[in-house]
Amino acid sequence: MIVFGCIIVILQLLYEIWLLKITRNQRLKPLPADVADIYDTGRYRKFLAYQNALDRQSVQSLWVSTIFSLVLLCSPVFRWISGWGTNVYSRCLLTLVGIGLIEFVISTWFSYQRTFVIDEQYQMNTMTRKKFWKDTIVDALFDLIGESFLYVLIIYGLEHLTGWTAGMPVRSVLMTACLIVLLFFLIAVLFSWISWQMMRHRYTFHELPDGPLRQRIIEMMAGIRRPVKKIEIYDESKRSTRKNAFLLKFLWIRQFGIADNFIKENSERELLAVLGHEIGHLKHKKNILNFIKYFIWVFCFLIFVWLLAHVQIVELFLIDVMHAFNLPAMNYYVVFYILPLLLEPLQFAYQIFSNYVSRKEEYEADRCSVDFGYGPELIMTFKELSEDELVDVNPDDRVEFLEYDHPGMHHRIQAIERRMKEM
Repeated sequence: MIVFGCIIVILQLLYEIWLLKITRNQRLKPLPADVADIYDTGRYRKFLAYQNALDRQSVQSLWVSTIFSLVLLCSPVFRWISGWGTNVYSRCLLTLVGIGLIEFVISTWFSYQRTFVIDEQYQMNTMTRKKFWKDTIVDALFDLIGESFLYVLIIYGLEHLTGWTAGMPVRSVLMTACLIVLLFFLIAVLFSWISWQMMRHRYTFHELPDGPLRQRIIEMMAGIRRPVKKIEIYDESKRSTRKNAFLLKFLWIRQFGIADNFIKENSERELLAVLGHEIGHLKHKKNILNFIKYFIWVFCFLIFVWLLAHVQIVELFLIDVMHAFNLPAMNYYVVFYILPLLLEPLQFAYQIFSNYVSRKEEYEADRCSVDFGYGPELIMTFKELSEDELVDVNPDDRVEFLEYDHPGMHHRIQAIERRMKEM
């Protein structure tokens, strides 16, 4: 088990280094004609310098995280920590806090360097150190509380699983699985709602005033069964120079958020082009790819039901974890740490498929904006945003296929231009 975990960690390192290598090689090639006008010579040199700085930091981060993971797997750290707690809950939470504190220091260091060294050098940052530390600490506390709550809940279930399912008929097992899934769905909804409230606290939102712009956005949503009624502007300018417009779909909530940088620096038609794209997501109808994703989740649910009906397999896995790490007592944090590593090949395959589906939906949303008559503005906006944010506009096809959940700018503009010619 430990050996397999180490192999996965090393393969992840080699994979990321390979991605960086082919990405750097791709940047040495001339830009295709449809994106060649995004950067002038000076700006492109700045883009290359910025991306090289990010790459250097990525390599450093990769090595630190890899070494840290290998130390956790191969050293007696988990065994030492497992001797501190008095029960399964305290052992897990002590490990979570101890390991989490080290991870927090590492991630915060790299985030600070990215924000106040790299982004600052290339005029990409407007965030103050006070805001940085406030956001970082609040996010870390929220993550710690959320993970602690989930871990305690899962541990309670694992500790009582045998008693709950002993002699239970298949129908009852299925009902139990449904209730557990429903419980975790409600918890996910709660955490998502809290995250949204934290974002609203972090940024200042105000409603887009009534006028021709708002009226045009409403007209573009004609025929949509659940149109967006809340259209708000938020103060992204206090944190960065980035421009964005997003669609929030959360249960019954539908909302557009528009960065103030976008409102200040782009034309109305460019804003409508981007919102036309977001409206395209609202108009999306489920297709075979979406149903394949649902089938995968149903299959995972059936595996979960099967495990509930065969609890001894779960118990054997827990015992194997204890023996592999030579733990003096059960520490469920080790289980939560090693299990995602063991499942990483499956997660990687699923992520490739999920990214493919996401890119298809982005192309579909772009076509919607073109159909509204904003094709040229959409291309212009994408080019301006790419130039402003020093985006890699021509990623290697292999990197795009494996890693991107949005199309690369080169392919994206090509698709928009093809759609414009069809009209």
